Amino acid sequence: MRTLPLGHHYMSNVECIVPLPGDEPAAIAIAALAQALADTNSVAIVRFVKRANSVPQLGVLTPCTYLC
Repeated sequence: MRTLPLGHHYMSNVECIVPLPGDEPAAIAIAALAQALADTNSVAIVRFVKRANSVPQLGVLTPCTYLC
């Protein structure tokens, strides 16, 4: 039986979303989102802009359950 590779094995530019140091509300929000995605075995499709005046990009948020 074949298993699917982990996401970071076939995607380029894998980035980790973390709150700024000391930003407790952001830390709580990110942790809640990651927990909800893990609990429901889901991913989130996102549209984001890295810098002002740059082109919007599409991305996928997945919980990092194998490191937690």
